[in-house]
Amino acid sequence: MYHFLLPQLMLWSNLAVGSCYSILLSESIMPSFEQAFKSSYSRIIYLSISSLNFLASCGGFSSSITNYEKICQPQKSHPQVSYIVQQSQGDTIEEARKRASAELTRQLSAELRSELIVTSQSGQTADSSSVSDQVKEKVELFTHFKHAELIKPIAKCEYCLADHCQSSVALKRDELARRLVKEINSDVKRLKASAQDLNPQTSLLRFTQAWYIAQASSQRIEPTLNQLKVIQRITKDLLEIESLMKDAQKQRAQREENLWIGISNFDLRSKGQFKVPNVIQEALKGGFSQALETMGLKYWAQENCPVSDSQQDVIMMTPSGELHCSLGFIGPQCKLQLGISLSLCHQGKLSDDVWNKLKLVGVHPRDTQGALDKLLKSIKEADFSAPLSKSLSPFIIL
Repeated sequence: MYHFLLPQLMLWSNLAVGSCYSILLSESIMPSFEQAFKSSYSRIIYLSISSLNFLASCGGFSSSITNYEKICQPQKSHPQVSYIVQQSQGDTIEEARKRASAELTRQLSAELRSELIVTSQSGQTADSSSVSDQVKEKVELFTHFKHAELIKPIAKCEYCLADHCQSSVALKRDELARRLVKEINSDVKRLKASAQDLNPQTSLLRFTQAWYIAQASSQRIEPTLNQLKVIQRITKDLLEIESLMKDAQKQRAQREENLWIGISNFDLRSKGQFKVPNVIQEALKGGFSQALETMGLKYWAQENCPVSDSQQDVIMMTPSGELHCSLGFIGPQCKLQLGISLSLCHQGKLSDDVWNKLKLVGVHPRDTQGALDKLLKSIKEADFSAPLSKSLSPFIIL
């Protein structure tokens, strides 16, 4: 009775077997097939119908990606306005998930790098020799995304097919923003408090202290603001903080314009019967002038302070020290132990400093004058900028 169906069924059966041959030969199917159907007609019909079912299964297998894509629609469940989503593949779900998280971290780090370079270079002058080095240092320190723990897998978007598994992960923008803002709350408070003293009416010492606090806070706040920009969660309040940081830089630049360093009379003493030669004093004066130039500080050429109502901040330096010549192991040697006294015009003395690490020595095998000549050469070759910077740093911005 089934003769009229045999040609079509056999054709369908061959097509199905050709498509899913490995499935039909599975051990779980063949024994039950032999036992359940004894007659040839029954076997042929079962084989044909089963093959059609397997063919449909294979077709469904190849189209299962489309089915998953219908279920997994991150653009709806995790819209870009609220989430950052990344997909990746691997041999297992865990591997695919790790790859997706790593790729999302890499992309965010790359965007942070670009944002930091733009932010660091804006406001810097083109002739600043240290700009590129500072930017490179910041890039190394602050462009690594450090909150990968907030990246979560999207469960309905994880599946495995025949040859691979796929995972989708998402980072919630608002959750990350809350974490970042919380991390800089204390620095924001310090910045706001110190900014109140960053104005021309504040004394130089108080201004300098406020600047150092503002600078330290800003250095910690800036990378976080860059992250908030990257995830598109920069708010009006945060923009005001950024404006406060820029204003601090502006106030510093204006204060530096009114800062001068002067040199008063030298206070040099000598152990022995001779006076300190004038050529040594002149060499010291030249060394201090060169140091100020190296440090980018302006030299106050007048011997007296400006009038009290002037907007200028003038620090007067008084180089001091003791010259000692004696007979050493090789021969006569002369040493100059140098120090410095600092005072702020119209406000009084700031500090006394002894430069123990600055070695100014002259040695000659025969006579003292030769040792003094060697000392003079040592003074001319010395770099005063390092010890001078250390002495001035508590009082001015370097």
